[in-house]
Amino acid sequence: MDSINLNFSAFEKFMSCSLRNAWIDFEDISIYFRKSSRYFDHQLYSTLDIASIQSVEEGQGIWTKFIHLLKEHPSVLNFKYLYVESVLSPRFANWFRKNDWLEIKKVYIDECPCFYITTTDFVKSVVNDLLSDI
Repeated sequence: MDSINLNFSAFEKFMSCSLRNAWIDFEDISIYFRKSSRYFDHQLYSTLDIASIQSVEEGQGIWTKFIHLLKEHPSVLNFKYLYVESVLSPRFANWFRKNDWLEIKKVYIDECPCFYITTTDFVKSVVNDLLSDI
């Protein structure tokens, strides 16, 4: 995988402080994170929300590289779920479906899809990625 300069120090600071939301700028991608709680199966769980993503270029693998690095970050496990809200691009929505994220059932027909995954399943996929490289 090509190297990508992702300065995780701002992310680490955000994860360890009392702020509930923040834009975090990496080299080629900016992400708005929110520490939140959401209901799944009628129970309230802690979530790390990805509320907005701005990328220099779409379709260049920046998101995939970011996700691989995020999977290795231990603070992700402080939350029960990762949640991505309002995915505008059909291509991006298909990425989540292909990578086993669960889609929230739409209430309105014109709603943009939202996706979630348990953090344990998210981190487990690191092992699967490593095994597939052997």
